[in-house]
Amino acid sequence: MRLFLLYFLFLSTACSHMQVDRSDVISSSTESYTIQLSSFLFSLVPARTLDANKDLCPNSRLERLDLKMSTSDVLLTLVTVGIYVRHQVTITCAKQLAEVEK
Repeated sequence: MRLFLLYFLFLSTACSHMQVDRSDVISSSTESYTIQLSSFLFSLVPARTLDANKDLCPNSRLERLDLKMSTSDVLLTLVTVGIYVRHQVTITCAKQLAEVEK
């Protein structure tokens, strides 16, 4: 039982989060897009390339990028022995570029 609890504590702390902000001040009018990206073989085969400025924010500016790997994503990676690795990416765009720059 102790081994199970120790293993569970180890796995529950295995999530990660990275956040990149364009500036200190985030616009109050933003839109967020959440995307699941998948890579393979412990990320040696990378996920697809996504041009956020072109695909998600064509008329606005990229404000924030969040990359998360939850505990369930880590468990999925362990169950598949690293063959499948999933990340959740949240991209936040300012709604109107012209309004933000004024």
